[in-house]
Amino acid sequence: MRALLAAGHKAWLCAPEGGALEDGCAEHKVPFVGGVRMGRGVERVLNFRHDVKRLRALVEEQKIEAVHVHRSDDQLMARMALGKRNRVALIRSWHRDPAGVPAPILKRLARACDASCCVARVHAETLRKAGAARAFYLPPGVDTKRYRPAAEAAEVPDAPVLGLIGRMKAKEDRGHRAFLEMLKGLERKPPWRARLLGRGEGVAAIEKLVAAHPYKERIEIIDSHRDFPAQVAALDLGFVFAVGSDGTSRPAVELLACGVPILAADFPGLRELAEDTACARAFSPKSLHKWSEACGQIMAQPRELMGMKTAARMRAESTHALAVRGASLAGLYHP
Repeated sequence: MRALLAAGHKAWLCAPEGGALEDGCAEHKVPFVGGVRMGRGVERVLNFRHDVKRLRALVEEQKIEAVHVHRSDDQLMARMALGKRNRVALIRSWHRDPAGVPAPILKRLARACDASCCVARVHAETLRKAGAARAFYLPPGVDTKRYRPAAEAAEVPDAPVLGLIGRMKAKEDRGHRAFLEMLKGLERKPPWRARLLGRGEGVAAIEKLVAAHPYKERIEIIDSHRDFPAQVAALDLGFVFAVGSDGTSRPAVELLACGVPILAADFPGLRELAEDTACARAFSPKSLHKWSEACGQIMAQPRELMGMKTAARMRAESTHALAVRGASLAGLYHP
C-alpha cells in the first residue's frame, strides 16, 4: 500500500474494522476502508455473501481499477464480486510456493487472475506453466527514508559487527542456531562482534546457546525497539537464514537499505535478494563452513567490505525503494 502511494497512485486497504491493520493504516497514513467481515473456517463461509456485496459496492464507490488479494478464499470472493467487469483487474499475490497446491486447483486459481505477483522467480514459472496469463517476480519494497546507513558507516570498522534479525520463537528456529554455529568457524582476528536483534518467547533458549558458545563474550542479544532502524544500521554484515511468513525476507531488504551487505540462504525468495553479488552472496544453509569462509574473507578486506556497504544501499534505492516497488505493482495492474 505504501509503495503504491509513494509511486503516486490512489490505493485503499480493505479489511475488517477495529484490528491491527486499521491501526497500522492510521499510523502510516494509508487510506483504510472497512465493512468486510472475512474470518476463518465456517465464519468465512457465513460472511462470504456479505463481503461479496461490500467489495462490489466499494469498487463502484471509489472507481477502483484493480483489486489485489493475497489468499485463495479472498480471490474467490473478489472474482464473484467483480463478475465479468473487464475494466477491473484482479491481481493475486503468492507468498508460498504454488507448486504445493494440487494441480487441478492451481490451474483454476492461476487462470482466474489477470496477473500474479510472486516472491520468487520459480514460483512465477510454476504459475505460468499452470496457465497464468501473467505471473512475475516483484522485488520486495523497503522504506529507504526510514532505513538508511548510519553516519559512522563511512568509516572502516576496526571490529566488524555481524548480525541476524529475527523473532526468537519457542517452536520455530528463524536461523539463530545456524548463525551461532556459523560463528564457531570464524577466526578470532579481526576482533569481530555478533548481535542477535529481536524478541520473542524463545529468548531464554537462545541465551543458553550463547552462554555455551566458545565466542560468548563477543555475542549480544539485543531487544528490538522503536529505534530499530538505528540498530540495523549499526551492523556491518547481515545474515539471513530463513524466509518470513510473506515468503521473502523483510529483514534482508532493511539491511540492504541501511547499507549492510548480506549473506543469504539459497532458498526461493532469498536467492533473488542476493542476485547482486556486489552487496550479497547466497549459500546453501547446509554448508555453514562456506558461510564462515565467506564471512572471514570479507572481514579480512575492510576496503572491500566498505564497497559492499555502498553497493547495498545502491541496490536498495534502485530495486527495493517504495516508489520502485509501487511502479512495479502499477505495471502489473495495467500492462
